[in-house]
Parts: sequence; C-alpha cells; structure tokens
Amino acid sequence: MLGPLAAWHGSIEVNLGDQQQRFILAVLLLNANKPVSPEKLTDVVWDGNLDRRKLVRGYISRMRIAFRDADDVVIEKTPTGYVLRVDPDKIDTNRFDRLREAALRTDDPLRAIELLREAVDLWRGEFLEDIDIDRIGGTSVTPPTDRYLDAVRDLAELELDAGDARSARDRLRRVVWQDAADQRSAELLMRALIASGDGTGAIRVFRETEKALADEDMEPGPALRKLAARAERGEPAASLPGVPGFVGRDRELAAVDAAAATPGEQRAVWVTGPPGVGKTGLAVEAAHRMRDRFPDGQLLVRLNGYAPNAPATTVSDALTQLLRELGVPPEQIPATDAHKAALYQAELYGTKRLVVLDNAASPEQVRLLLPVASGCFAIVTSRQDGEVGAGRRIRLEPLPPADAASLFTAFAKSPARTNGRADEVAEVVRRCGYLPMPVLVAAALFARHDRWPLEHLLRLLAESGPWSADGAAAVRVSYQQLGHRQREVFGLLGHVPGPDIDVRAAAPSSAATSPRPARCSTTCTACACSRRSPRTGTACSTRSATSPRPRRPGRRTRCCACSTTTWSP
Repeated sequence: MLGPLAAWHGSIEVNLGDQQQRFILAVLLLNANKPVSPEKLTDVVWDGNLDRRKLVRGYISRMRIAFRDADDVVIEKTPTGYVLRVDPDKIDTNRFDRLREAALRTDDPLRAIELLREAVDLWRGEFLEDIDIDRIGGTSVTPPTDRYLDAVRDLAELELDAGDARSARDRLRRVVWQDAADQRSAELLMRALIASGDGTGAIRVFRETEKALADEDMEPGPALRKLAARAERGEPAASLPGVPGFVGRDRELAAVDAAAATPGEQRAVWVTGPPGVGKTGLAVEAAHRMRDRFPDGQLLVRLNGYAPNAPATTVSDALTQLLRELGVPPEQIPATDAHKAALYQAELYGTKRLVVLDNAASPEQVRLLLPVASGCFAIVTSRQDGEVGAGRRIRLEPLPPADAASLFTAFAKSPARTNGRADEVAEVVRRCGYLPMPVLVAAALFARHDRWPLEHLLRLLAESGPWSADGAAAVRVSYQQLGHRQREVFGLLGHVPGPDIDVRAAAPSSAATSPRPARCSTTCTACACSRRSPRTGTACSTRSATSPRPRRPGRRTRCCACSTTTWSP
C-alpha cells in the first residue's frame, strides 16, 4: 500500500482485478485480521448503495482465486463479515511501522540506520497512489505520510552524524521538493549540501524555503538562518545573555575596551576577583557594549571552573560548543581536541568576533579557546590570574558604596520605601560587603516582600550573624525566609551533582509526593507573609514564645510559613 496497490507471490505480481475489486481489497487490508461486514463494504465502496451489496460476494470469490497459490493469505467468511487472514508483517504499512519503532528503540546508530533504510525503501510512491481514498473510507483512513517524513528525517540525521552526507542529501531532495516550507527537512538538506561542499545549493534551498514560508506569513527559524550564514560565510547570532540594570564599573569597562582596542598578540583580558564580585556581569556588559567593534558575533561559554557540584567543562566540550555556535554542523566537528582547535581558529580567521570564557578554573582550561586571529578578542573570568603574556589582567574589588546603594535601589524597585533612606540603604549594602551578588539577593528579597520596611531587612541581616566581607549575611537571610520543608529540600539539593535540576527530578529526592499548596490571601500580621505553611498547608499564622535571650526581653513571634522573627515588648 506504500505506493500503487500491489501484491506479490514470491517474485510474481498478483493480478488484483478491476478497480472495484481493488477497492474491496484495500478496505480488507486496512482492517486486516478483523471482520468487515458486507454492509460496511457496500457503504464504504459504493456509498451505501444497497443494490451493490450482491456484488461483494462475487469480488470476494475472485480475490480468493487470485490468492489461491498463497497459503499465507486467506479470506474467510465469519458470522460478522469477511476477514483477510494474513501475517501483519506481510503488509508493507505494518512492516514499515515495526522497523521504524525498532530503530527508535535501539541504542546502536548503525543498526538504526539499517532499520530506517529498510523501512524507507518500502515506499514506492504515495500511500495507495492509485486508489481514491474517498471510496475506501475518506477521513477515517489516516495515511502514514507523516510517519514516513519523520523516518526520512531521522535517517538523514543519523547518516549525517555517521559522515554519510551524500545519502542524506539524495534522500532529502525529494522531500524538500514536495514541501519547501518543511523547515526541518530543509535544515537537514542544507547541512548535507554544506557537508558535501555545495554551499551554493544550500543557499538555494534556504531561499526556496524562505519564499515558501513567506507565502504563509512565516520566517525561517534560527537554525536555517545560521546554516545560510555559514553557507555564505556570514556569521551566527550572538549567544550572550542580557544584563539588565548594570550599575557602575566605569573604570573597569574602560580598561576592557582599551585592551580590545590595542593591537598586538595579547587578544584577551582576564577579569579576576572573589566570588560574588560581579565578574560575569562585567564581562557580558563589556561584550554588549563592544558589539560595534566585533560585528561578526559574540559568544559565551560557561566553563564551570568553580561551579559547586558541577564538573568543570572540558576543553573538548567547550570547543564543540564554540564550533556549534559558529555554525559548524555536528557531522563536521572533528573528534580530537587538536583538530577541533584548528577548525575553531580557522572559523575565527578573517572575522571580528568576541568570545567570553566564563568561570575558568585555570589557564590550562582556556589555552586552546583563546582566539589567535587578529580581529578577535576574548574576555576570561576566573578567580585565578592568567598566564604571563596571556592578556591584560583586571582585578575586581567590591563596589564603591554609592554604586552598591544605586544597585540595591534599582533592583529593590520600591522608591516609596527607599527614597530619603540613604543611611539605611548604606547599612544594607555595607552588610552585603558591597558585593553585587549579595546586594542583588538582598534587593530581590526586599522587592518580594513589598510590606517590609528597611528596618525589618536590616534587623534580619543583623540577626543572621556578624558582618563579613563576603556578604554572606544577605544569603543567610534569604535562606531563613524558606519554610521548614523548603529548607530540608534545599539541603538535599545541595547533594545533587550538576548545576541545575528540574521539579520532577527533585521530587523523589525530597519525598515530595503531595501537590504544592496554593497561596493564601491571608496576611501574616507579623511579617506581611501571604503564603501557606509548608508543613501543614494551612493559612499562615504566628506562634509566640518567651525570649530565652536576656539581652532582648519581650516576646518573640515567628511566622510558621516563612520563619520571619519579630519582637514585641
């Protein structure tokens, strides 16, 4: 059925009779090994014309004669209708689905290629190409065309990964020709053409797809645009995140700009400093400001040198990421670090690109990642200084008090609570060590609790422990706002390897099987908290206890949802 309706006995094609007989056979095949009543056959084939019902028996008799030499195909008469008894694997639609599912299950790419090739080769044309679908069921018949296209795409991607670009190219041409707006097929064909050295053909495919999408008021996606840029020797888009509300660091930004503008062999700058001092933010802000100087693209690689519970990014993985960002298809990325580095430098040659290498563990981790092309530049962030001669070094110190205060007020987003309170804001940022990260944590906490006065935030910072230069007080206060159950989960997540985890993965480790309680509109009078208790799920309430601390007499009130502590005489 994957093409004109046909049947073979061995190598001999079976005569399936006239068109009416072929209609009946198609209906039986679509319902193989299931009874089909004469009434249904009449209704489907002759649109319910009961005068035609008597023809069904004659056509069934002719088909039995046609298949009399095949001992594995039988048409039986049952009390509920006619049944075509046949091995499901003898029907090409069933065999196609079985092969495709087997390919999806296997972990061996070469075996998957073999299975998908066998499945795709079963197709001789369109599904039931010579049969009027409306005469055998109409909308009740679902052609497997989408499954065929998925199989072709999956096969082409595997072939590209295996280095067989020509097979993928030849297979995809027909698919893209039939539907130029199919972006995934066009992307795979462009990759195959580029891998085969036909950049002009890739550009032609992109333009045809762009035109077809325009007819549907759509535009090509980023993957297609990147491939077109690579085929034209243009550049991929930047991968830098945004840095909203950046404050201060004018002197350091000017130093980075000066280093980038200085010709010579040292095409890098090292931004160093303690944790939380804002190295990544400075690097990304500097890269954004130098877009005009490096119009061919800005790239970011997170090296995880000091990321807790996460392995440092290997040089090989970093080079692979950079090459992918530069638009190199996976099948063209070499296997060894040396060849990757050579291709990486070749991609940078003749361009003006900026690369941000964030959180490097050591100079060795970035040695192969530093661009050597005269028009390119790198910003490295690390807690360690770079090698002698590797580039200019910029050491970040805590923010000036005025800049730290400006950062807090900008992110607190509450002029009514901060205007005219310069002394209180100054004390907050002092307790944060004038470090951007703790200042941002405190500002976010203050913004979240929109009924807190600054005195309450200062009191929490004071109760969290002595002030230290690392700004840990702000982080401790943020932690103390977590409920009892939230703190337990937070502690458990500290043992999870890797930089992130989603809710589904976190739930088993925390034994969190109940749904998250909904927020409550009841407001806690002690802390203006509008959450439910994480232990009971009930509305937030307070509990009181006599203070055990003689230095502060009175009663201590603690919110059971957010653990906020207040004092009253």
